[in-house]
Amino acid sequence: MAVNFANLSCFSIIRLFVLTLVYKIIQMKLSQIAFFCLVGVALCSCGNLAKGETKSTAPAPKKTIDIQVASMAIKNDPVCGMPLKQGEIGDTTTYEGKVYGFCGTGCKDEFVKSPPQYLNQQ
Repeated sequence: MAVNFANLSCFSIIRLFVLTLVYKIIQMKLSQIAFFCLVGVALCSCGNLAKGETKSTAPAPKKTIDIQVASMAIKNDPVCGMPLKQGEIGDTTTYEGKVYGFCGTGCKDEFVKSPPQYLNQQ
């Protein structure tokens, strides 16, 4: 049976499509339906997590050292010059009995290689 779509409204075309789809589903064998269900479950579980795990997209919190800025030798990172604030100190080291704070481990590592180079810039 040929259908002339030009004479049908949009709603009629959608209804015809849905009815055809339902008819095709009814004609499917049970094994085909089970196969498609298993494929759907497999595709939905691709991001499989261990039992009890949760998936987080939030970045890991930045680790900081809890030290009073006032107790440090200088108030800025001696390598990059960033002002250090309470709760935002990424790393520290001691040089000649004084505590120096840094924004992160990278700046501390540079300082440890040659402390006088950075302290003379202050």
